[in-house]
Amino acid sequence: MKTILFFLGLFGYCFAQLPVSGKVIDQNGNPVFAVNVVLKADPSQGTLTDLDGAFQWDKLKKNDTLLVVFPAYQSYQITFSEVLENQPLLIKLKEKALSLEEVQIRARTPIADQFSVIKLKKLDIYLNPVSAADPLRAITSLPSSTNTNESANPSLRGSAAGRTRVVVNGVPIYSPVRNTQINGLGTFSLFNTELLDAQYVFASNPPLTFGNSSGGLVQIETQKELKKNSWQLSMSLASVGFFRNQQLGEKSFLQVYGNYQFSAAFTGIQPNSLGFLKSFGTRDVGLHLRTALNSNWSFSLMSYGIAEDYEVETEVYSYKGLATGDKIRSFHVAGLDWQGKSSGLAIRAGWDGSQSNYAYGNIKSHTKTVQEYASLSYKNFLNRKWTLQVGANYDGYGRSFDDTTSVYFFALDPSSPYQAIDTLARRPLLEGHTYVKFEPSESLHLAAGLRTNVPLGELDPFLSFQFSARQELGNGHSILLSGGRYHSYTVPGFFFRGTELLESNQVAIDYSYEGELSQATFAIFGKKENGLQNDDFFFIRRADIFGLEGSIQQELGRYSRFTLASTYLIHQIRFNVEGDVFKGSRDLPIFLKSGLSINPPKLFSINISYIGRPGTVFTAIDGGNFRNDLNAYEPIFNTEVNAERLPAYHNISVGLSKYKLTSYGSLVAFLSVNNVLNRRNPLAPLYNREYDSLDYAILSLRTFYFGLIWEINGK
Repeated sequence: MKTILFFLGLFGYCFAQLPVSGKVIDQNGNPVFAVNVVLKADPSQGTLTDLDGAFQWDKLKKNDTLLVVFPAYQSYQITFSEVLENQPLLIKLKEKALSLEEVQIRARTPIADQFSVIKLKKLDIYLNPVSAADPLRAITSLPSSTNTNESANPSLRGSAAGRTRVVVNGVPIYSPVRNTQINGLGTFSLFNTELLDAQYVFASNPPLTFGNSSGGLVQIETQKELKKNSWQLSMSLASVGFFRNQQLGEKSFLQVYGNYQFSAAFTGIQPNSLGFLKSFGTRDVGLHLRTALNSNWSFSLMSYGIAEDYEVETEVYSYKGLATGDKIRSFHVAGLDWQGKSSGLAIRAGWDGSQSNYAYGNIKSHTKTVQEYASLSYKNFLNRKWTLQVGANYDGYGRSFDDTTSVYFFALDPSSPYQAIDTLARRPLLEGHTYVKFEPSESLHLAAGLRTNVPLGELDPFLSFQFSARQELGNGHSILLSGGRYHSYTVPGFFFRGTELLESNQVAIDYSYEGELSQATFAIFGKKENGLQNDDFFFIRRADIFGLEGSIQQELGRYSRFTLASTYLIHQIRFNVEGDVFKGSRDLPIFLKSGLSINPPKLFSINISYIGRPGTVFTAIDGGNFRNDLNAYEPIFNTEVNAERLPAYHNISVGLSKYKLTSYGSLVAFLSVNNVLNRRNPLAPLYNREYDSLDYAILSLRTFYFGLIWEINGK
């Protein structure tokens, strides 16, 4: 009898099947999305991890082996003997160890070890409740962001948004936002998150290899490989869209997408929540092509076109009316790369053109813009310690203006006097750069860079430089000292149609710690910015910025994470380089940001964020003098510039999402609630016609946004 039972047991073991479930995390404990879990004997059979890093395989047979595969990580094998019934697995992926010869340019992040940089992946953007799935809006929740108006324009470590450069695949994109108002503010960026491989945010002292930026830099890199063919259909409260991923061979792929954004439903269900925004609409299409020409050469192309319009109720001084705008724009970014074992060559070309109209009161603006860009860059890993990069670029920018502007800044009624301006602004910029990195040991990284221009037209010459020293202290601790002098030029706009050289002297000390379950950063930084820039309603010539910045991130368990960041910022402005000192618009004694992420398997993900700060400063208006000739009151400003503050800003937002993986694809449902407490967060002071009563223009009240993304696996 025992013999029979033994053979029955052996027979049952040989043909046993067990369900397998588990979660895949990286070395920091973060869930890894879209990891392939396939049969080793037949890789065509498999599944993908969901947004929580979770996966499930119905039956694993005794002789089967599952492979867990994800680019840049070591593969992991699951055998029958490792599976316990009803016990989920926790799989931690390890990064691949790469030799110097195989690191090259293609496998190494050349910016990570000598700059203070934050890397955002697609999942970081989608799970951010304040981002609305937009790459640039996601930046506002970072510790280094000092954006105070809920727009998509990046403002980093106290610098104005116009000083931050956004680079896509090595090509700068100016005004990288849609729904752009005449003051440059934009609601969303121009970039589709699905195209992103990663987004890097340099808070200060950005690499001169990407060009001059006097206020931080955002580097966007598009996908470099495609795992599968698929169709993606999306529908939300304010948009419908499609996205197609198509492999064109073993090393080539094409991505094509289109969206139609509308405001009727979004504004219809919450007409009193959107503050000054009345309507918006966009129609955009784009494509992204990447192909390997051979083992060394590769080519990429990104093309995008958009038509947009909007209506915003605006009140400036004594006039309240509807501001309307529309724009047609397209840009194209192309890249040709050669990569060898120890060197690489990058050629970039870009073209950006737009035509826009704007009308508000007696202000009307019709502009045409063209940007042409070309660059050549060569990089060489000379040996294990030295790296050299040299390059040159041409950035030609031109803008024509056919405008009418108010003769008196406070008299904007259509019947008030105005003047016509018809002009053309050009900025031909030819630059060259050199960058050297020296690594005397595995723990010490030293770097220095130079960038200068060849004066063309009426542009002033400049010489920019930077240095950095990063010391790895062991056990996840590191410290970075960086500084430099950076230059950029004003982009011609409605308020200033010329081109003027901007300068920024910066120094920063950044400390970071990365542990298995916790991370922490601390920074102290200072900037001295010279050159014409807009600070709310003032044009200034100098800004001095000093700040302290700290953040922590802690895993609270297998499925939850807490983050907290705080910034102390002193922002001082001068109307003349050596003039009197006043508080600037980003003078913030405290700027708090926190978040809680809960991602339990088989349930929905919850992400809660909080942003709080004092109100921004403004100059009070004490009264007004009535002008009979204008039928308007001229404001009398208080002599104490920026001595008053708006009420404090507090915003709690919540995002819910559910990811469902099926045999034919996946389905993502999401809901976000912005400003859950429905606070009347102020944007700017508002006065009545006589300037004897003060109120506040407010940002969005509580708003809801929801949608579905359906991805269908293709062939």
